[in-house]
Amino acid sequence: MVEADERIATGMILNIDRAGAAAVSVDIPQAAYTPTAEVGFSLRASTDLHVVAHGVRYTVEVQRRGGITPRALLGGEFLVSAGGASAVNILVGDPWDEAGKHVIKSELNRLRGFVPGLPTDFVEGVRSGVMQNDWPLPPGVLTIDRAGYDVMESSSPIFMEAAMVLRACISAELTGHAVEHNAKEAMLKFASMVYPAGREG
Repeated sequence: MVEADERIATGMILNIDRAGAAAVSVDIPQAAYTPTAEVGFSLRASTDLHVVAHGVRYTVEVQRRGGITPRALLGGEFLVSAGGASAVNILVGDPWDEAGKHVIKSELNRLRGFVPGLPTDFVEGVRSGVMQNDWPLPPGVLTIDRAGYDVMESSSPIFMEAAMVLRACISAELTGHAVEHNAKEAMLKFASMVYPAGREG
């Protein structure tokens, strides 16, 4: 059994004005869950990328600031392969549980963790975030198999941000770019999409 505070290499915690906060880890094993369904789709791959890694795993936590604090945790693994497309498999699992135990430790909220799982309610947000193509991916397979939600403060849009940051981090690691730079870029893009006037809520 994985202890509640066990995680592999919390790489960085980012706080950005008007864009909230993010914590980037290599992996949080306790965020694994039993899948009950799978949502798959393809992305156009960048076949001319110079790839410096053939397998990458990241888990990210995002949280907005303001009167309410939407937050989410999401992770996955990308394995490079031959071909001209990137396949995405989102593992859906552990349905919404109002009484779920927040057993995954949060790096951004010391008082309240996350319930393991990715309920159907949040899948479209994850899909929309992964499809943001600012951060190129080579041909391969991305499997989303880590997730945690807050029964009060998670939403489909905040899972979209988590997916954007996750893709940005994976892209950076695969191509030898700065993970921190890509993560900040994703956070700022999401903020501009959701709060175009620059006001964070």
